[in-house]
Amino acid sequence: MHTFARGKYIIRAGDAADTWYLVNGKVQVETTTQNGKKLMVDTICEDNYVGHLSNFWGQNFYCDSYALVSSVLIRIPKERFLKMMETLESAAISI
Repeated sequence: MHTFARGKYIIRAGDAADTWYLVNGKVQVETTTQNGKKLMVDTICEDNYVGHLSNFWGQNFYCDSYALVSSVLIRIPKERFLKMMETLESAAISI
């Protein structure tokens, strides 16, 4: 588990494609337009995933994510996250 103080970046555009699970807190996702303007993409509340999830589907939205309030997250390496998704997909198919 990792704790991020208010305003601290969790993941930046271009960082490794790891995923984070938000245990407690709130995270803001934003991108920067070509003219340098910050654009809010999403606000993520606890019990959700944070990170470059678009990478897993062959896209990248180049967003930054930072803690809106002090937040606790669990880092999930890309390979482990993909394995988790495969397991969930297999379980859904067999139902």
